[in-house]
Amino acid sequence: MLDHSTEPRNRIPPEMPGGAERKPFGEAPHEAPPHGTASYGTAAELFAPLMAHFEELREYIAYYFAAQTDLVRAKVRKLVLYALLAVAGATALLTTLVVAVVMVLIGIAGGLGELIAHRPWAGSLVTGGVLLAVAFGTVRLVLPQWLLTSRRKIKEKYDRRRQTQRARFGHDVDEVRKN
Repeated sequence: MLDHSTEPRNRIPPEMPGGAERKPFGEAPHEAPPHGTASYGTAAELFAPLMAHFEELREYIAYYFAAQTDLVRAKVRKLVLYALLAVAGATALLTTLVVAVVMVLIGIAGGLGELIAHRPWAGSLVTGGVLLAVAFGTVRLVLPQWLLTSRRKIKEKYDRRRQTQRARFGHDVDEVRKN
């Protein structure tokens, strides 16, 4: 018959049979309890080694993620450094090209100034004027063609999308918009 008393019963005996003291679980794993007896311990004693292993595992996982985070940071730092070096190199190259062009133009202007009755200002004026005319002429010829090509490519892109819509759905966005 079941005992429904309100007093909790201590199911863990204070001593092992035979007068031996109870050892915490895991203290001596090589020793088995005597035959016919059970090894009892509190829940904390029973789960202490497991919790220690979980704590160790948690530390190893935290170590792994910290190492991975530092590795990513190092790679990002390296990429930023390479990007800065590339920008510095491109700037130096561009500066060198600009200086070379300026020197050529100064030489052309000086030579023209010598040809036009030893007047350096005239050579600079002619060189600058020709350079501006070439720049504006290039922009005037190339820009409209570039804009037409760009518009044509966009129109073709959306024409293809409408054809795909008609093939998949039996109608396209223009037909839906009209309805």
